[in-house]
Amino acid sequence: MLYFGRLFTGMAAGACCTAVPIYINEIAHKSIRGALGSYYQLMVTFGIFLAYLVGKYLTSINYTLLCFCVPFGFVFSFIFAPETPTYLLKRGLSNEAKLSLTKLRGESYDVDSEINEIEGFLKEGTRIFSGVNSVIYYTSKIFVTSGANIDPQTASIIVGTVQVIATFISSLVIEKLGRRILLFVSSLIVTISLFQLAVYFTLKHRTNIDDHLLMELSFLPVASLCLFIIAFSLGLGPVPWFLTAELFPIEIKSVMASVAATFNWFFGFIVVKFYLSISGSIETKGRIDISP
Repeated sequence: MLYFGRLFTGMAAGACCTAVPIYINEIAHKSIRGALGSYYQLMVTFGIFLAYLVGKYLTSINYTLLCFCVPFGFVFSFIFAPETPTYLLKRGLSNEAKLSLTKLRGESYDVDSEINEIEGFLKEGTRIFSGVNSVIYYTSKIFVTSGANIDPQTASIIVGTVQVIATFISSLVIEKLGRRILLFVSSLIVTISLFQLAVYFTLKHRTNIDDHLLMELSFLPVASLCLFIIAFSLGLGPVPWFLTAELFPIEIKSVMASVAATFNWFFGFIVVKFYLSISGSIETKGRIDISP
């Protein structure tokens, strides 16, 4: 039953990561499309943070029941959400598209100009080896292995909190800084943070290193992982989800988003599946090195 439940949960998550960025992209006004697009990743990170937080205090049964309530509430509330104007126009339902856009923008908004813009696009057309999955899923194990002077579950909560805050900051600056610079800076800092973590584990596994030095550097695992999460959440986390919806023409947007999501979850599966196997055969410094 556990395997079946995890299977269906995974299928639902995969469908959501395809449909939600497209839905946000198609209902959001172009002036705030990037910011709203990054909110998808923000909510993902907030969910991870809540899982870290309540998982420390709740029993398995209560934790599962709590996790059940969230998607149930989403399904109920989404009944009242409007269909996207783009979807309706692709099916020739112009009046329904105008009603949908009016519901989204308000009665005083000039829906005709945006409808014409969407129709123009239709006529013209006629996020993993960063290692983030292994960091998120095995945060506690990494802290236990590092020997850091902090409770692993508490450290996980800290990491989750940092992730939520950084993703929220990303939503505020993404329209000002642009997608490219966020991706570049994010990738650079992710590499630096993982290199720092690899250096710490290299020193930790050497027998000729003074224990006092390791004690002084015990802050490094937490600091490095927090830096990693900040960098990832600023660019590599939120940007790719909605970038797919922005890059491709409308008529193939859904297909390409599905392909991108498939690659994302496939390589995420590879990272999570083989992380523990690799960690059993090589030292931690090696497995951190291959994550970026």
